[in-house]
Amino acid sequence: MQFGNFLLQRQKITWEEYQKLIARQHGHIVRDQKFNDFLEVSYDLSNRRLNPFGEVLRHSKIGQTVADRHLQTIDEFITTSVEEWWKWHLDSLEPLGIYSTASRYGAQLYVRDFEKKCVGELVANTKVRSNHTASIVRNGDNVVIPDGSSSAYAGLAIAAFRENVRITTSNDILIREMRDNPCVARAFHRGFTVIGGEADFDASSRCAQHGGCFEVDAQKQFECAISNNPKATVVVISVNGLLPDDGPFSKDGDTYGVKKQIIDSAIEANVREIVFVADYTKHQQNNREQYGIPIYATPRDWRSTVENNYERISIVTAPPPEIRNHMNSISGSIQDRDLRALEIQELHKQSIREYDQAAKAFDSLLRNSPFEDSRFHEAILDGGTGRVKPLH
Repeated sequence: MQFGNFLLQRQKITWEEYQKLIARQHGHIVRDQKFNDFLEVSYDLSNRRLNPFGEVLRHSKIGQTVADRHLQTIDEFITTSVEEWWKWHLDSLEPLGIYSTASRYGAQLYVRDFEKKCVGELVANTKVRSNHTASIVRNGDNVVIPDGSSSAYAGLAIAAFRENVRITTSNDILIREMRDNPCVARAFHRGFTVIGGEADFDASSRCAQHGGCFEVDAQKQFECAISNNPKATVVVISVNGLLPDDGPFSKDGDTYGVKKQIIDSAIEANVREIVFVADYTKHQQNNREQYGIPIYATPRDWRSTVENNYERISIVTAPPPEIRNHMNSISGSIQDRDLRALEIQELHKQSIREYDQAAKAFDSLLRNSPFEDSRFHEAILDGGTGRVKPLH
């Protein structure tokens, strides 16, 4: 949310004041400027750039009126309001930057963002470990986060809810948020290491698509970051698809190489938590062809990896809105959930049944015994507290 809109939504300025300030912000643009001439490379654009909204407010009579209304000087009002703006973005797990939807990673950031925020908060703030006394990511952890929109939201949630966490990442969105939002930077004061390598480039679209770094250099750096002191304690991985029989999928060879290296290194280094994060659309068998490349060569390899590392592998996802909307009618236990028995037609859709079948299979796969808690977690918003909780 841009700063001016934030001031309006928080009722710090009125609609009339907002309109006048926006008009002033754009007032130096000449309406009859010829478009072709305007785009000439030699044209001096210094007088055509928009001034930041806060600066327009600072040098306007409206700004002094607004500051007086809040019993502050104009400098105090802008300073405190900007700080509130930064913090609101972090508390809301809302990216401060504006990302182009021309790229895949920019577009994915805004698709099912509610579900991704719920997943991120469950990873960072919901007590699902140690008899429900600890979250997956804890204060003081060393967390590795590669590319992906779901993992970017998990990173923001870690900044919002945890303390003294060290981050190692190649995630362009998370890196930019750390640069643009001082509240994110302060949360990661203990350390924020950026992984380098080959930036992705899609030849068909002629732009970056994944928002990360790849190839051998990135793989080696992730391997060192996970295994060297201070060793990683948590790895959070977005996936393009995740099915019970096949395991995680990656979009293409670039993402496959990095994520396979991260998983293998994390297992070898005995990392405490390897967390796959996704939303419900990534668990539907009918969409398998859209998921890309399986990270594991065979279903047997995937199942063997889980069985040998069940104490550290987790899946955190968000169920479809149809399930969330009718949670009061649904059994709290995934294995006892019977959507066909409910006379709610929207729960009988093929896509919902596919998700439910996958959820039950994951729940069984990630439970060492019928008497132990599963490491498959569905994140939903608790209407009573406003915080995220596991559905089961």
